Formats: sequence, structure tokens, C-alpha cells
Amino acid sequence: MPRKRLFRQFVRILIQLVVLVYIIYYILLRRCELSNLWNVRLLDVVSVLGLAFLGSVIRSWQLCYVIHALNSKISFVESICIATSATLLNYLPMNTGTVLKARTLKKHYSIKYAHFISITTAAALLILISGGILGLIAIIFSGLELNIKNIILVGLFVVSIIVSATMFCIPSSLIINNSNWFKTIVKDLLLGLELIKRNGRVLLVLLVLAASILLTASLRLWICFHAINTEVPVSSCILFAVIGNLLTIVNIVPSSVGLREILVGVTARVTGFSFEAGLFAASLDRIFCLILTVGMGLPSLIILRIKKFI
Repeated sequence: MPRKRLFRQFVRILIQLVVLVYIIYYILLRRCELSNLWNVRLLDVVSVLGLAFLGSVIRSWQLCYVIHALNSKISFVESICIATSATLLNYLPMNTGTVLKARTLKKHYSIKYAHFISITTAAALLILISGGILGLIAIIFSGLELNIKNIILVGLFVVSIIVSATMFCIPSSLIINNSNWFKTIVKDLLLGLELIKRNGRVLLVLLVLAASILLTASLRLWICFHAINTEVPVSSCILFAVIGNLLTIVNIVPSSVGLREILVGVTARVTGFSFEAGLFAASLDRIFCLILTVGMGLPSLIILRIKKFI
């Protein structure tokens, strides 16, 4: 492994360790406050696990659908095994799950790496668009008053819609064909996006699936906030879920463990709630999701191994 790459991995692991130590220290420091807030019921546990399972199923269906849009075929069972295995392995360093997913799709379904990046990019953009739309709808129908907190939310949702829609509109013809490897990758990425967006029905279905994923994540966070006796509107939970989903794409540390929880806490503070409530709720959600990820990911890895996919 080249020294620069090894150094980057070392820095990422170091960041993750620092973040995790900080979270553990912060929770221990506020353990009395957390014990007063704690109100987790069995129904909360079952609900969050059920929503996490539903989210995994929808993500697998999304992967299956987009691969069909790229003129390849994959069964739903195979897509759910690949998706859940990748989610589990992404808790390891070096983006292990993403690498496994990309190699498997290329080897068994002839999906080029650039098109795989297109799938990932499209998923992130659709999350932003659907999150913006859902957030605005939630604010409108919840009848929230026009204060600084809600103005910030509206602004973030509007910007996410505009920027993401603009990214989808960039034509591949802007990139001239030549021997430059970087331009070739960018052109392939844009061509992959064009394949996805060329069919209006495909784009609409993917947008609905992205919104469904976001709703399940938002409801999980809403339940986790409720479990620590903190009332948070759905519109704010949608914003937190958008940020959490974006960090799964921008993978600074493995599965954004710790970083997502802190960022949700910071966002909660900026939007008028307490940092500790955001941190505790996101950490609770992480624990439940990790339980489900291990429960689904390990059997999926075994199935892929038996089928000689890995």
C-alpha cells in the first residue's frame, strides 16, 4: 500500500477514535442528565428496528431498480445481500463495503466503476431533493411560526433542492473526449446519470424510494428523541436524517461512526434544540441500526460466499 494511502487511512482511524472517545466521555459526563431523560420502551425498540429493516429493504429495491435502469439484471435477494453486506463491511476501514459492492457489481453485472459512482451520486442527490421537498411539506403542514429556527430550516431545504437539481442537469457533452483519465471518469459518471434520468418514470420511482428511505430514518430519529423525552417536530428530524444519509456517502470515517452523532447534535443546537439531545438520540439510533446491520449483514456475507460472489 502506498505511503500516502496508508497515512490517509491512519488519519481517518485516528479521527474516528478521537470522536468515539469524545462521545463516550460526553455521555459519561452527562450520565445523570441522560438517566433522567431515558424513557426507552420495548415498543420504541421494536419500532426503530422495524423501520431500520424497512429502510434496508427499500435501499436494496433502489439498488435493484437502478441496475435495471443501467441495462443489467439483478434479483432482489442478490441486491439485498450485496447492500446489507456492504453496509456491515463499511464499519471497517478503507471503505471495505463500498469496494466489495463496486467489484461485485462490475464482475457479475458488468456495471462500470464510473457508473457505480453515478449510482452513488444519484442516490445522494435524490436524498437531498426528496429531503428538501419533505422538509418543506412538513413545515407547511405543521403550521410552525416563522422564526429564525424555521427560516434556517426552509433555507437549507430550498438550497438542497436547487443545488441537487442543478447537478442532475449537467450534460456529459461538456466533457470533451480525450486521453485524460480524469475527464474520462467524469464523463462516464455524467453518462451514468444521464442513463438514470433519461427515463422519467425511473427517476420518479427512485425519487419516491429515496423519500421513503428518508422517512424511515426521520421516524427512527423521532422515536429516539421521544425515547429521551425530547419533543422534536418531524421537519427537524427530516433535516437530521438528510445529514445522516449524506455522511454515508461522504465517508470521512468508517460508516461515519461518531461523526454523524456529533453533527446531528450540532444541527440540533443550531436549529433550537440541545446538543446533548441530538447526540443521545442519534447514538441510540446508531445502536439499534448496528444490531440490525450485524443481524442482516453476516447471513448476507455467507450467502454471497456460498454463491461465490466474493
